[in-house]
Amino acid sequence: MSAQLDQTEEQQFKSFAEKSAARSAALKQKWENARKEKVVVEEETPEHFWDAFLPDVARLSDAAADARDEAAVLKLEIDIQGLREQIAKSASYLKPYDVKRATADAQRVADAIAEAKNRVAPKQKFGFKKGSFTFSKPAAAPPAPKAPKGPEVKATAPTEAAAPGVRGERGAVLV
Repeated sequence: MSAQLDQTEEQQFKSFAEKSAARSAALKQKWENARKEKVVVEEETPEHFWDAFLPDVARLSDAAADARDEAAVLKLEIDIQGLREQIAKSASYLKPYDVKRATADAQRVADAIAEAKNRVAPKQKFGFKKGSFTFSKPAAAPPAPKAPKGPEVKATAPTEAAAPGVRGERGAVLV
Protein backbone atom coordinates (compact mmCIF):
# COMPACT_ATOMS: atom_id res chain seq x y z
CA MET A 1 0.00 0.00 0.00
CA SER A 2 2.83 2.30 0.81
CA ALA A 3 4.33 1.75 -2.66
CA GLN A 4 1.08 2.81 -4.32
CA LEU A 5 0.96 6.02 -2.30
CA ASP A 6 4.53 6.84 -3.22
CA GLN A 7 3.74 6.34 -6.89
CA THR A 8 0.63 8.55 -6.65
CA GLU A 9 2.55 11.29 -4.85
CA GLU A 10 5.29 11.08 -7.47
CA GLN A 11 2.77 11.61 -10.28
CA GLN A 12 1.22 14.56 -8.47
CA PHE A 13 4.56 16.24 -8.04
CA LYS A 14 5.76 15.85 -11.63
CA SER A 15 6.98 19.10 -12.95
CA PHE A 16 4.94 21.12 -15.38
CA ALA A 17 7.55 20.61 -18.08
CA GLU A 18 7.30 16.82 -17.77
CA LYS A 19 3.49 16.94 -17.96
CA SER A 20 3.62 19.28 -20.93
CA ALA A 21 6.15 17.10 -22.75
CA ALA A 22 4.03 13.99 -22.18
CA ARG A 23 0.90 15.76 -23.42
CA SER A 24 2.77 17.04 -26.48
CA ALA A 25 4.09 13.56 -27.32
CA ALA A 26 0.57 12.11 -27.01
CA LEU A 27 -0.86 14.79 -29.32
CA LYS A 28 1.88 14.24 -31.89
CA GLN A 29 1.18 10.52 -31.87
CA LYS A 30 -2.55 11.18 -32.27
CA TRP A 31 -1.95 13.53 -35.21
CA GLU A 32 0.42 11.07 -36.86
CA ASN A 33 -2.17 8.29 -36.61
CA ALA A 34 -4.87 10.59 -38.02
CA ARG A 35 -2.56 11.56 -40.88
CA LYS A 36 -1.92 7.91 -41.72
CA GLU A 37 -5.61 7.04 -41.64
CA LYS A 38 -6.75 10.08 -43.61
CA VAL A 39 -7.96 9.33 -47.09
CA VAL A 40 -6.93 12.08 -49.46
CA VAL A 41 -9.08 12.68 -52.50
CA GLU A 42 -6.77 13.34 -55.44
CA GLU A 43 -8.97 16.15 -56.77
CA GLU A 44 -8.75 18.00 -53.46
CA THR A 45 -5.05 18.72 -53.38
CA PRO A 46 -3.34 22.01 -54.14
CA GLU A 47 -1.21 20.33 -56.80
CA HIS A 48 -4.27 19.08 -58.67
CA PHE A 49 -5.87 22.52 -58.41
CA TRP A 50 -2.84 24.32 -59.84
CA ASP A 51 -2.43 21.70 -62.59
CA ALA A 52 -6.00 22.42 -63.71
CA PHE A 53 -6.09 26.15 -62.96
CA LEU A 54 -2.91 27.49 -64.56
CA PRO A 55 -3.60 26.11 -68.08
CA ASP A 56 -7.09 27.65 -67.91
CA VAL A 57 -5.60 31.00 -66.93
CA ALA A 58 -3.11 30.87 -69.81
CA ARG A 59 -5.82 29.80 -72.27
CA LEU A 60 -8.17 32.62 -71.24
CA SER A 61 -5.37 35.23 -71.32
CA ASP A 62 -4.39 34.17 -74.84
CA ALA A 63 -8.01 34.11 -75.96
CA ALA A 64 -8.56 37.61 -74.53
CA ALA A 65 -5.59 38.90 -76.48
CA ASP A 66 -6.87 37.27 -79.69
CA ALA A 67 -10.57 38.16 -79.28
CA ARG A 68 -11.96 39.68 -82.48
CA ASP A 69 -15.72 39.91 -81.91
CA GLU A 70 -18.29 40.41 -79.17
CA ALA A 71 -19.37 36.76 -79.13
CA ALA A 72 -15.84 35.65 -78.25
CA VAL A 73 -15.64 38.22 -75.47
CA LEU A 74 -19.01 37.09 -74.11
CA LYS A 75 -17.78 33.49 -74.01
CA LEU A 76 -14.63 34.64 -72.20
CA GLU A 77 -16.74 36.45 -69.59
CA ILE A 78 -18.64 33.22 -68.94
CA ASP A 79 -15.36 31.29 -68.70
CA ILE A 80 -13.90 33.72 -66.16
CA GLN A 81 -16.97 33.18 -63.98
CA GLY A 82 -16.26 29.44 -64.12
CA LEU A 83 -12.67 30.12 -63.11
CA ARG A 84 -13.84 32.14 -60.10
CA GLU A 85 -16.24 29.36 -59.11
CA GLN A 86 -13.37 26.89 -59.31
CA ILE A 87 -11.41 29.06 -56.86
CA ALA A 88 -14.38 29.28 -54.51
CA LYS A 89 -14.87 25.51 -54.50
CA SER A 90 -11.17 24.92 -53.86
CA ALA A 91 -10.86 27.42 -51.03
CA SER A 92 -11.65 24.73 -48.44
CA TYR A 93 -8.42 22.82 -49.08
CA LEU A 94 -6.15 25.57 -50.38
CA LYS A 95 -3.97 27.68 -48.13
CA PRO A 96 -4.99 31.35 -47.85
CA TYR A 97 -1.92 32.39 -49.83
CA ASP A 98 -2.91 30.07 -52.68
CA VAL A 99 -6.46 31.45 -52.67
CA LYS A 100 -5.14 35.03 -52.85
CA ARG A 101 -2.73 34.12 -55.64
CA ALA A 102 -5.45 32.35 -57.64
CA THR A 103 -7.83 35.26 -57.12
CA ALA A 104 -5.17 37.71 -58.31
CA ASP A 105 -4.55 35.56 -61.41
CA ALA A 106 -8.27 35.48 -62.14
CA GLN A 107 -8.48 39.25 -61.71
CA ARG A 108 -5.63 39.75 -64.19
CA VAL A 109 -7.51 37.60 -66.71
CA ALA A 110 -10.73 39.52 -66.02
CA ASP A 111 -8.89 42.79 -66.66
CA ALA A 112 -7.55 41.40 -69.96
CA ILE A 113 -11.09 40.38 -70.93
CA ALA A 114 -12.42 43.84 -70.05
CA GLU A 115 -9.69 45.38 -72.19
CA ALA A 116 -10.64 43.07 -75.06
CA LYS A 117 -14.27 44.04 -74.61
CA ASN A 118 -13.38 47.73 -74.87
CA ARG A 119 -11.27 47.05 -77.94
CA VAL A 120 -13.88 44.92 -79.75
CA ALA A 121 -17.17 46.55 -78.71
CA PRO A 122 -18.45 49.37 -80.87
CA LYS A 123 -17.72 52.76 -79.43
CA GLN A 124 -20.69 54.59 -78.05
CA LYS A 125 -21.05 57.93 -79.72
CA PHE A 126 -22.24 60.83 -77.67
CA GLY A 127 -22.90 64.30 -78.84
CA PHE A 128 -25.58 66.77 -79.61
CA LYS A 129 -26.65 67.13 -83.18
CA LYS A 130 -27.91 70.41 -84.40
CA GLY A 131 -31.64 70.54 -83.91
CA SER A 132 -31.81 67.30 -81.93
CA PHE A 133 -32.60 69.03 -78.70
CA THR A 134 -35.33 71.61 -78.27
CA PHE A 135 -36.11 73.68 -75.27
CA SER A 136 -39.68 73.60 -74.11
CA LYS A 137 -41.48 76.08 -71.95
CA PRO A 138 -41.75 75.01 -68.35
CA ALA A 139 -45.06 73.52 -67.43
CA ALA A 140 -47.57 75.73 -65.71
CA ALA A 141 -47.07 75.90 -61.96
CA PRO A 142 -49.47 73.70 -60.03
CA PRO A 143 -52.29 75.55 -58.33
CA ALA A 144 -51.57 76.77 -54.81
CA PRO A 145 -52.96 74.53 -52.10
CA LYS A 146 -56.21 75.66 -50.60
CA ALA A 147 -56.15 77.10 -47.12
CA PRO A 148 -57.54 74.75 -44.48
CA LYS A 149 -61.01 75.49 -43.25
CA GLY A 150 -61.22 76.75 -39.71
CA PRO A 151 -59.98 79.72 -37.75
CA GLU A 152 -57.54 81.85 -39.64
CA VAL A 153 -54.03 81.96 -38.22
CA LYS A 154 -51.85 84.93 -39.05
CA ALA A 155 -48.16 84.43 -39.52
CA THR A 156 -46.38 87.28 -37.84
CA ALA A 157 -42.75 88.21 -37.47
CA PRO A 158 -41.35 87.88 -33.98
CA THR A 159 -41.85 90.99 -31.93
CA GLU A 160 -39.39 92.50 -29.54
CA ALA A 161 -41.12 90.77 -26.68
CA ALA A 162 -40.74 87.38 -28.33
CA ALA A 163 -37.15 87.94 -29.51
CA PRO A 164 -34.36 86.20 -27.64
CA GLY A 165 -32.11 88.22 -25.33
CA VAL A 166 -32.58 90.61 -22.45
CA ARG A 167 -35.67 92.79 -22.59
CA GLY A 168 -34.98 96.43 -23.35
CA GLU A 169 -31.25 95.96 -23.99
CA ARG A 170 -30.96 96.18 -27.75
CA GLY A 171 -27.42 96.23 -29.17
CA ALA A 172 -25.78 96.34 -25.75
CA VAL A 173 -22.85 94.09 -24.90
CA LEU A 174 -23.47 92.14 -21.75
CA VAL A 175 -20.57 90.90 -19.70
